[in-house]
Amino acid sequence: MEVTTSVKDKYVIVEPLEDVTLYNSMDFKKHLSDLIENTPLAIVVDLANIREADSTLISALLFGLRKMDALGREFALINVSDEILGILKLANIINKFRIYESYGDLI
Repeated sequence: MEVTTSVKDKYVIVEPLEDVTLYNSMDFKKHLSDLIENTPLAIVVDLANIREADSTLISALLFGLRKMDALGREFALINVSDEILGILKLANIINKFRIYESYGDLI
């Protein structure tokens, strides 16, 4: 799975370059887990390149959120499509995430 990672200010920006699916979700979760273990910074997942979303993406995001919450660190989402927002609302978990329109809204 292709994922870019960059550091901006006090954030690690994680950007999956393809949809998170059943076939690659474990790779994405491992990428998140490695970042969480190896950086003290807040993590922001940029969903700009996600075209289609399903429960595997939501599961991966919840995985990252729970790990970061356990450490008392921020986990946020940016560039979230209406489709993903709808799924989060339908699952009644939208309030669990910190969601921003773009990176500029974080700072």
